[in-house]
Amino acid sequence: MNARTADDPPTRADVERRWRDLTAGKASREDVHEWAATWVEHRDDEITDPLVRTGLLHLHGFDMCYVDEDRRRVGHGPGASRVHSDRHIASTLERWLADCSDHDADPIAFMTAARTRARAAAEAEASRRRRRRAEIPPIAGS
Repeated sequence: MNARTADDPPTRADVERRWRDLTAGKASREDVHEWAATWVEHRDDEITDPLVRTGLLHLHGFDMCYVDEDRRRVGHGPGASRVHSDRHIASTLERWLADCSDHDADPIAFMTAARTRARAAAEAEASRRRRRRAEIPPIAGS
């Protein structure tokens, strides 16, 4: 068996280790973001495990901060007002670990359920946007 190198795509164990380091205070949100960004932003095509990809996306976004007083816009990096609390990060790890177990038990059923949830979320968001547009009064003279 060939030894893994730092250039090899991450495994679930790598993702979990970085996540646990974050929750234990051994790594900063920015450090974890930087590590995940390599894979999310530049080498995503090398990730074959959907749960590794999902974990990397979470780690990539845990450094998000609100960048305006209205808390409507977010961006990466240190800031006073974090989007994700420490408790949220820890509970998301537990949910991700459960998803890994569910996926391994029945990958087809897991992916079917994930697609169903994604469709429902997209439909709910589209409905919210339609309602918001309907509430905006027309511009005079148009």
